[in-house]
Amino acid sequence: MRTMSKRCRVLYTAFDPVPGPKGASTHITYFLRALAEAGYEVTAVVVRDNDQPCFEDLCGVRLIRVDVSALPSFPARASAFADRVVAAVDAAAYDAYD
Repeated sequence: MRTMSKRCRVLYTAFDPVPGPKGASTHITYFLRALAEAGYEVTAVVVRDNDQPCFEDLCGVRLIRVDVSALPSFPARASAFADRVVAAVDAAAYDAYD
């Protein structure tokens, strides 16, 4: 593995709960874990599902969960999620975004 003098900071966003029961969530979880294991400093903004905490460290990844369940429509949920992603981008300097 290549040694990094400064850890590359990655912001990953997904409109899915992580971890979760769906295949997409499983894929996202493994991808985030692989990034962290490769030495990246990873923050993920994802959708909050039921009793999940708003913030959590999972496999070396900082999860920020956005609770959009109470909003009345998909466009409202997507807009609220997008606003939280923008806030995360504005709050820290990242080297890569996905």
